[in-house]
Amino acid sequence: MKLRRQHWIFLALLLFLTGEVVHYFWVRWGLITIHSRTTPLSQVIRSIEKQGHVTIKTNIDPTKPVFMNVDYVTLSEAMQTLATVMEASWQLTYVVGPDKGTVTNALASFESGQRDEAWKYLYVPIPGMGDLTAPLADPRKDTWVVKPASEPTLQAYLDEASRNVSASFWVLGTWNPPVKSPPATGTVTKALSKLASDSRSNYAEVIVLRGSNRPAGVADRDGGGGGPPPGGNFGDGGAPWFRPGPMDERIQNEINKLSGPERLAAQAEHDRWKSFIDSLKDLTPQQRWQRFQDMMNNPDMQDKMDNWMAQMQNQSSPQQRENRASGYLGRMSSARAAAGK
Repeated sequence: MKLRRQHWIFLALLLFLTGEVVHYFWVRWGLITIHSRTTPLSQVIRSIEKQGHVTIKTNIDPTKPVFMNVDYVTLSEAMQTLATVMEASWQLTYVVGPDKGTVTNALASFESGQRDEAWKYLYVPIPGMGDLTAPLADPRKDTWVVKPASEPTLQAYLDEASRNVSASFWVLGTWNPPVKSPPATGTVTKALSKLASDSRSNYAEVIVLRGSNRPAGVADRDGGGGGPPPGGNFGDGGAPWFRPGPMDERIQNEINKLSGPERLAAQAEHDRWKSFIDSLKDLTPQQRWQRFQDMMNNPDMQDKMDNWMAQMQNQSSPQQRENRASGYLGRMSSARAAAGK
């Protein structure tokens, strides 16, 4: 009897410990930890790929050292921090072509920094909405609410998707097969897989880390900010990325994904912005500039800018913070010298 009791106690303890281990790995599955001072970019990327279960492609020198410290953060937060310290931008990207070799070669061209005009770049950025300091969502889980495209073709549906989700799409310009039926509404990962299958296309789902041509100390916030230039060194044959109509549609689609007070607040903010843009139509350039200056000096806008700057400061490396401070002091010195003349 005593042995049987010990057996059950041991079994219960084993089950408890097993449950704790499973729970530990479950809550941390897909979360990313990076501690680097001078680790080469290539090694940091491999670590993020392994922890986040993704593929990352970049046109940045893989030997460039990375200063980055994050603990158990989401893929999006890790990529945003990496993009900030590398003076870069990042995006979830789907590269679509007729076969695997074409897709692989396109990604190799991007990594080598070559320009390929044969590809279209479809992406609709949106300005920051809500609290910029809130954790970024995983763009792979973004819902594509599929609507009828302008025509039943691959590129028409990819263009429609670019107005609906936080991802960019690269597609070979000459590859535009018919689509028998639209994919069902769902995560962009599942919907894109169905679209590729129906159009007999091959695709790759990758995170693109694109080196920036901006001055040192200035970085892009993707998935909610300025975004990259049109295609960077790849896919410039697509539609212009700054398109007011599609941008407004994209913003409204994002608002529709929200619920409750968050949706009401986002809708009110968007309506105010649209009203502001409409009020500029009949003004002179000088009057428009004055209205814009007044808007930027608004306390609410100042709070948003302060939040954005604080976030950028927290994600930056010590060298970047030093460069920004030196640049600020230099501009102030120049301004004082000019005022003294």
